Amino acid sequence: MPSGGATSYYDTRELRTTLERLVDFDRINSRAMHFSVGAVNVRTGNFSYFDNENHVIRPEHMMASGALPSAFDAVEMDGEFYWDGGFVSNAPLDWVLSSKS
Repeated sequence: MPSGGATSYYDTRELRTTLERLVDFDRINSRAMHFSVGAVNVRTGNFSYFDNENHVIRPEHMMASGALPSAFDAVEMDGEFYWDGGFVSNAPLDWVLSSKS
């Protein structure tokens, strides 16, 4: 992603703080329930699913899922940048319906 200057209209630092305060990530990651969220890899354009069966869910996963380009910065996870998944799969029902849970 470009450095220097604003790359988005909104600052998401408070969003991260709010998610950390209000979301029970320990419960989500305990796998007592199935949790999935999706986002688009900015470099490849591919839709990626992040679920608690294969990933430790963090605030970044939720933020990436709602990171509308220009309004919000892309979210970096594991060296890759992600934006809102709705650009590729607005209602990713195939993933949900094919899930084992």
